[in-house]
Amino acid sequence: MSRWYVYYEGDATHSVLARFIDIVRYSLPAYDGRLLVNGGAAHALHGEPGGGAYTILVEFPDRKAAEQWYESALVTLIREKASVWPDGRLLLMEGAA
Repeated sequence: MSRWYVYYEGDATHSVLARFIDIVRYSLPAYDGRLLVNGGAAHALHGEPGGGAYTILVEFPDRKAAEQWYESALVTLIREKASVWPDGRLLLMEGAA
């Protein structure tokens, strides 16, 4: 069964999502989203590190739900409050559950 994931990696001191994580958490149930990782540092085992000391991984049932969440009013509010969105990398990925 295919699931979709939103992965964020950025600087913890400047992270937009770190500052608004409560809004992110509140916004997920409407899109059947589930926060899997919040705030842990990523360590590259191979290749160049992504440069993020703060990571978030959110799981969604399908691509449509992930995209609707990203375009939702609450996430739009976060984007509008940020001078740069995102300050790290934000990826949409397909994967197996």
